[in-house]
Amino acid sequence: MPESYAANTAALWIALGHTHTEVLHDSPELVVLSQPRLGLVRVVTRRPLRELPAAARAFLDAKAGLVDDPFGTLHPPGSTGVRTVRRPIMARPPMPVRRAPEKADLEFLRVTGPEELREAENVIVHGFPHLDLWPPVPGRLLPADALAVPGLRVWLVRRQRVPAAACCTYDDGATVGVHWLVTLPEQRGRGIARLLLSRALADRPDRGAVAAASPEGLAVGADLGFDKVSEARWHTWR
Repeated sequence: MPESYAANTAALWIALGHTHTEVLHDSPELVVLSQPRLGLVRVVTRRPLRELPAAARAFLDAKAGLVDDPFGTLHPPGSTGVRTVRRPIMARPPMPVRRAPEKADLEFLRVTGPEELREAENVIVHGFPHLDLWPPVPGRLLPADALAVPGLRVWLVRRQRVPAAACCTYDDGATVGVHWLVTLPEQRGRGIARLLLSRALADRPDRGAVAAASPEGLAVGADLGFDKVSEARWHTWR
C-alpha cells in the first residue's frame, strides 16, 4: 500500500497543473517535480530505494528539495542541512464509514468557492508548519483553480463559525488519498479530526484510502479502519 500512497501523492501534485507543478523526470522508480510556487524540487519515490538514482540527484543539486519516501528505506540525500521527518502511512480497504456523532457547534463543508478555499488553505498552512510555506501566500499550496481538478475535494470544518480544521482528498481512479488533514492547535481535543476524516471518507466509501498520519493521528485512523503499512521519511533541505 505505500505504492498506492506514492501514486496518489504524485498524481495529486501533477493534477494541480503545470503552472504549479512541472514534471522534470518520470520513471517507474520515482517522479521529480519542479514546484516554483513552493520554492523547491520534490521527489516522490514509487518503489523502495536505498539511494536516489543519478538522474534524480542531478535535479536536486544546489536547489531546495523535498524527498517524499513512503517506504522509509531511502538514506538522506547528500545535501547538507537535511531534516528528516517520519510519518506513518496508513491504508484502509473499501468499506462503509462509521459516522462520528454530530456536534451542534461544528459546520462541515465541502469547499466550493474561493473564500472557503482560502480558509481551508490557511488552516493547512498554519497547522503544518513543516510544509515550509511561510510567509503564507494565498494559492501557494492550493491554486485558485484547484476546485476544478477532477477527483480533488477540499474539506473545511468551522467551529462556532471560525475555521478549525481542513483537509484534501484526491481520487486518482484507484485510491482516495487523504492529504494535509489538520486541526488548528487551539481547536484540538474536541474530536474534530475524527469528524472531518469520517465525512471525507464517506464521500467515496467504495474506494480504498491512504494517508500520511501524525503519530497522534494513528488512533483516529485506526478507529475508522486504517492500518499502518509503513513509516515514511520526508527529507527536506534549503
